[in-house]
Amino acid sequence: GEGKIKVQAEIEGSSVRLQEISNLQEEISIKPGESKAVLFPYQTSNIGESTLKFTAHFAGTYDGQPVLEADALQIPLSIKELLATETVVAVGETSERELQKLKVDQSIRKDIGGLDLRLSSTALTNIGEGAKYLVDYPYGCLEQTASRLLALLQLKFLADKYGFKLEAVKPVDQVIDANIRKILLLQNSDGGFKFWTSSSYSDCYLSPYAAYLFKRSQELGYDIPREALQNLIGYLNNTLINPCFSITEWKMLAEYRINVLLGLQSLGRRDETYFEEYFNRRNDLSLGAQIQLASLMSQAPSWRNEAVKMLQEIKNAVFITAQTAHLESPRNLPPR
Repeated sequence: GEGKIKVQAEIEGSSVRLQEISNLQEEISIKPGESKAVLFPYQTSNIGESTLKFTAHFAGTYDGQPVLEADALQIPLSIKELLATETVVAVGETSERELQKLKVDQSIRKDIGGLDLRLSSTALTNIGEGAKYLVDYPYGCLEQTASRLLALLQLKFLADKYGFKLEAVKPVDQVIDANIRKILLLQNSDGGFKFWTSSSYSDCYLSPYAAYLFKRSQELGYDIPREALQNLIGYLNNTLINPCFSITEWKMLAEYRINVLLGLQSLGRRDETYFEEYFNRRNDLSLGAQIQLASLMSQAPSWRNEAVKMLQEIKNAVFITAQTAHLESPRNLPPR
């Protein structure tokens, strides 16, 4: 129909308000089939929760008859603090005093935000926040559970060594025990570990990871059933020789076997069968696999000289800048 519409705005809460030039009520004329926008300019005033309400009253005619209609809309609006845009860590040693300069950009907002400065005798100031995140991490496949468990084990080790408390919703020891039990429930009848409880087959890439986790858990005093370890050793021995799927490319097969060898070594089983071949073709491996191979060989007395040589080659691939250090494969770089 044709007529006039009065639109009224209401605000509940103190985080937003209408701009001074605006009215809480606007009136417009409208024709049949026409649509128009009615705008109310708002601005934020502080942090908090508000509710915006809009009510429209129509008074007009339709097919020659007077019509009165009304409708309303309510929208919740949350105004939050700006997230931190920059975090800087300065680490060093001093016997007297240390000066750190801070340059504040003149374009920053002055009505919100701030500077949070924390001092610590170690570089582990915020490690408790990391523990909270790991404890609350909601996902639960083998890889995610294992990665969370490894990080928690390392945090627990650092906390015990340096005597600081891990702040978390639940005691970290209980969370570690629960995650160990959760991983053990994923062990298959063949001794390997499944990706999900619903999976039919063991994951031959992640099962060696479980072996390392069990070793680290035992080193920190957590109990792992002997039967579970023996079954895992049998699975890794079998998949070392017979991968769980066909691998025809040399590099892929070599890196697969290096991963399995690391798992076996974690459980006290050393196999040097492939060392000579892989050492002679080490430049065909990725840098990650070279690091793993050097680690394996360093534990074998007859291969330690080769391991030292590999370590030096890997160190030569480290590129250091003023703020970072990273590894690059020399064969992928242009000649100097």
